[in-house]
Amino acid sequence: RMKRSMEIDKNALAEAEEKLSAMDVTLKMSGTSFKAEKTLNDLQSVWKEVGIPAQDRVEAHRQIGTCLEDTCARKLNDAFDLRSKTEKNIQRQRKKLEATYEALGRPELKKNLNLSKFDGMTMYQQMEALQELQQLIRPTYNSAIERRSNICDEVEALLKSMDPIDEKLSNNLQLLLQCKIVMVREDGLYTV
Repeated sequence: RMKRSMEIDKNALAEAEEKLSAMDVTLKMSGTSFKAEKTLNDLQSVWKEVGIPAQDRVEAHRQIGTCLEDTCARKLNDAFDLRSKTEKNIQRQRKKLEATYEALGRPELKKNLNLSKFDGMTMYQQMEALQELQQLIRPTYNSAIERRSNICDEVEALLKSMDPIDEKLSNNLQLLLQCKIVMVREDGLYTV
């Protein structure tokens, strides 16, 4: 709770600093900044020396005036992109957890993924919570994969020690032998 309160305070501080930054640029653009005025004088001097036509200077003036808006628009687009990527990462992490729970035969654990449990959380906090759930289930999942592999090895060793009796094996044992090959998907889960 305290961590959440501190995060809210940090976000409020960041928002205030962003507004101050915008105000500072606005003040500088209005001619109250000595540095901006000196830079503009230097620019005008170079333009005069080179002979830049008035129409080009008007365009440069327009660009200077819209610099803040352009920067804000660019940052807004970046924020939209970040939100979209984060949403996709959250969905990917949810699917990965669902697949893990299913692979373990524990669909009742999907209740941990109910959206209501994530109410009031930022997207980053949701990702963090999902990653914690993944870390909690990972040892169980790895142990299950190892047990499955050991069973396959034992069955294979047992069958090698016996006469060839493939046609006499039950369907379950034949399937188990065919599923000996374990593949790793891109999400890190094992499949057969």
